[in-house]
Amino acid sequence: VGDELWRRLYESWYFPERDDTLHRYNNEDAKMAVRQLSLPPNMFIWATMNSADQGVFPMDTAFKRRWSFEYMDINHRYEVIRVFNVALGEDAHIVTWDGLRRKINELLLDECKVNEDKLLGPFFIAPEALNDPEAFAAAFKDKVLLYLCEDAAKTKKPNLFKGCSHKTITYSYVCSEFDARGEEIFGLSLAEE
Repeated sequence: VGDELWRRLYESWYFPERDDTLHRYNNEDAKMAVRQLSLPPNMFIWATMNSADQGVFPMDTAFKRRWSFEYMDINHRYEVIRVFNVALGEDAHIVTWDGLRRKINELLLDECKVNEDKLLGPFFIAPEALNDPEAFAAAFKDKVLLYLCEDAAKTKKPNLFKGCSHKTITYSYVCSEFDARGEEIFGLSLAEE
């Protein structure tokens, strides 16, 4: 739906005579409507996109040629969150959020063989949540662990959650183990690093 909407909007800007959404207007009214839809020269449309998002149809190649794209590395602007330490497990040992997410990404790539677009970026958890131990624990469980269990490593949970001993690895089990043991659920020990 989104791709079709953008196509129609784009065509109405550049080819008003071909736009069937403006058929009820005469030619002068159509041109007036298009002028009213135009963006001022100092206004830009910024958007982000995960090209492998399962809920989005692929963008048409001809459509993509009309826009400027810039690839951003998975670690883009990581220096903003590099300084955040988080407490994990019942013993509240300290690790860095950046170090933890990078180690999880290594496991996703090496052990689960996922594509790059499934990795955790620096802002997968908002910086505000990194300042508060309770907010971080809740965000990690509600966002990171849910995403890993239900999407990124859905069929590879034993490969990712190497520190979990149950034969059947469920989301609720992983959450309770995370509360107790922190990053050890991944078979990691980052407290010494």
